[in-house]
Amino acid sequence: MVSQDFPRLGKLVSQFAGATVLLSLLNSLLKYYISSLKLQVREKITTWCHTQYMRPEDMIFYKANKVGKKIENCDHQITSDVERFSDVFAEVFSQSLKPIVDFLVYSVELSRVQGLTTPLTLYAWFAFASCVSTLTLPPFGELAATEQQLEGQFRGKHSELITNAEQIAFLGGERPEKDVLNFHLRELMAHCKRTINLSFNSEVVRQYLNKYFCTVIGLFLIARPLRLRSPLESPHSTEVIAQYFTSTWRNMESMATAIQDLFELTNRIGRLSGFAARVRKLMAGLEVRPPVLQQQIQAAMKGPNPPIYKDGEVLQFDHVSVYKPDGTLLVKDLNFTVQRGQRVLVTGGNGCGKSSLFRVIRKLWPLVEGTITMPAQKEIHFLTQVNFVPVGTLRDLVIYPQSEAEMLASGRTDEDVRACLRWAHCSLALLKVFVCFLTVGFAVVCCCLLFFIFFWLTP
Repeated sequence: MVSQDFPRLGKLVSQFAGATVLLSLLNSLLKYYISSLKLQVREKITTWCHTQYMRPEDMIFYKANKVGKKIENCDHQITSDVERFSDVFAEVFSQSLKPIVDFLVYSVELSRVQGLTTPLTLYAWFAFASCVSTLTLPPFGELAATEQQLEGQFRGKHSELITNAEQIAFLGGERPEKDVLNFHLRELMAHCKRTINLSFNSEVVRQYLNKYFCTVIGLFLIARPLRLRSPLESPHSTEVIAQYFTSTWRNMESMATAIQDLFELTNRIGRLSGFAARVRKLMAGLEVRPPVLQQQIQAAMKGPNPPIYKDGEVLQFDHVSVYKPDGTLLVKDLNFTVQRGQRVLVTGGNGCGKSSLFRVIRKLWPLVEGTITMPAQKEIHFLTQVNFVPVGTLRDLVIYPQSEAEMLASGRTDEDVRACLRWAHCSLALLKVFVCFLTVGFAVVCCCLLFFIFFWLTP
């Protein structure tokens, strides 16, 4: 353009336009790869957590939230913590390559123009600056882990409010519940403000040493060859010096930017370590649950009534003692037998151990002392005392926890389910919309489920 060679200018512009098509495709592919990496990391970890969380017969989902040393805000960790870890992991991975490549390229370019003195001097300065910055660098990993913990607690309180909304509304508990929510919000905000303050102090030191004072050193390094030029050499023209300053300064600035990006990358890695610690703790808690009531069980093992489950045709309790997971004794030396077809009503005051007895039978809680003889688990069926209606069609509600495929494989059909609905006096209008998602009364569901279990599934 300066020489007004327009044919050559047009050729160069055309080449640039063609090359930018490939560059735009490359940049789009990189963004697509990073987004895919983020999703795959989250999917892999979340799927693994679901597999461990819902392991058949182990009931980790129950034990992790209700028994012994619980996993705090387990739902938040599986959803939010894993998502944040995946985001930061992909971010660190995507932003680690370019600063390293720029650092190497511009170091070679500077050493070619000014020798090894300039890049080595910059390396030494940045090493010193990094040591000083480390003294003011906040523990990003610990801060990120604590922030996620407080986020989980805050979210958990909102979940509790939704769960107990009706009881709170009846009692008029808006004010105390609002105080609880605001308390956890203040804790979270106080931590976030502390993180910002610590980051501010560190950023002031880092910006001054790595950016502004580094500029002073860079100017001395650029002026050094001119200042040390031999008097016998002919002076350079202003244009040559301007070109030298512009090119050298650009290379030096690019290398300094690459080094600063590497420093910023260390901060991101620190935050990543915090999320990784949270996710690793979650995974360890889902994989192996800490035992409960070990002291009581070991004592019973040495006595006359060690904890034993036996297979049998009746439900029998021999010298069974029931303990809560915290070690509280609820029932001592229980002895009775329930024959097939016999009806037994268990009564007692609140907290005396009625529901706890069934938790031990279902193996939600460990058996500490005594012998329980009972049929196979597939021959024992429980109905919860809490209103629980699974989401799905009428068929899904009646055959729960079986799937439609499992129902058909057992030799049953929709006609068997319709028969159960008729026995429970379910409305014929509901039968006409059998495949629709409906909310069915809990009592009706219980009746249909009992009919399906005892008439169609029981051998």
